[in-house]
Amino acid sequence: QLDRWAVSIDREVTLLIATRVEEEAKEQSQLRALWAHDRTTSSTLLCRGTLGSGKSVLMANMVDDLALSMAGEECSIAYFFICANVESMRARTILGCVARQLLEVLPHQNWEGDPSKQSAKLDIEEVTELLCKMVPNSRRLVIIVDALDQCPRQERVELFNQLKRLRETFRVLVCGSLRVEANIQPETDCQALDPEFVFEIPLVNPEIARFVETQLQVLLQSGELAVRDPRLVDEIRGCLVDGADGMFLWVVLQLRTLCGLEKTDKGIRQGLRDIPRGLPATYDQILTESQGPGSRVQLRILKVLTAAFRALTIDEVREILSIVPGEICWSEERLINDIYATLSCCGSLLLVDEEEFTVHLVHPSVRQFLLGEMRDSLPFKRWQFTLQEAHSEMAGATIT
Repeated sequence: QLDRWAVSIDREVTLLIATRVEEEAKEQSQLRALWAHDRTTSSTLLCRGTLGSGKSVLMANMVDDLALSMAGEECSIAYFFICANVESMRARTILGCVARQLLEVLPHQNWEGDPSKQSAKLDIEEVTELLCKMVPNSRRLVIIVDALDQCPRQERVELFNQLKRLRETFRVLVCGSLRVEANIQPETDCQALDPEFVFEIPLVNPEIARFVETQLQVLLQSGELAVRDPRLVDEIRGCLVDGADGMFLWVVLQLRTLCGLEKTDKGIRQGLRDIPRGLPATYDQILTESQGPGSRVQLRILKVLTAAFRALTIDEVREILSIVPGEICWSEERLINDIYATLSCCGSLLLVDEEEFTVHLVHPSVRQFLLGEMRDSLPFKRWQFTLQEAHSEMAGATIT
């Protein structure tokens, strides 16, 4: 189940959890333990942090920790990640997914017919009523929802109201994560959940330094990063720790950029001097420096990935790029021979899943950057387009 959830969170876990720091900050561990300690009452924990600060990794760790610590108890754990997909932002979708996970682990439930067909007809209140009817009152529930800030306010309020009903019926531990930038106040905007615990991931995060050190050692040992002057490693470490502002994602992207630079100490030092602050400037630099033979399709790739309602396979992207909208005559000769080389025109902002052979934007914030919805993205309009333009690009290829 944890593996399935990891796949669902837009590859952020693929990017970060595989290389996470094993030792977590003491304050985080203590707070999580306090939240999960009381076995007799309901409680809510909210985790707030800046963009790219590792909130999704923290949520995934929590699922793992709770699954182990509560093994053998009469307890069910459900989790959901709200991504850029419009459907995933709906309260009914979130609660329906949570309900499915809570119900499918119950022993000897007598469903009439196919439960997936039945549940599709239920509205959100009926889903809550179904849970109250089917789940034993003695059972403890843990519900973890990542990226609550992605939900429209009306949907978020509806979700919180239904979770409140569950808290009144069962012993429920609720945990949710929020971006600080969303300016959602736990005391007022999340009042229905009555959050007893609020944890702020600090900008000066002690885990960042350990993360940088771990990644540097991995890259040096693998040969992806090679230096002649040992002092350069300290320079890289200091530059990344000082510039991270609590963002693991920023660190990962800068390390990938440094590994792709000219393989000399001089080239790496120049890269450190030019290192951008913040994610919008980083995305701009990656797209600018990645332009090459595939640059003519760079924006087209970004548009179709932004418009897609599900992950596109490598072959689907290859086929889309071979189509000229409006031209009804098509030949296999138009198919790109080396699709990986073409995808490289977007640099490390794209991630290819080698198991599923699907292509993804590396983080939900890349989509926000491209749509001009990200704070401080105004200076980078040359990369931006509207959602309608993205859908028009996809529709043109699909209809043709």
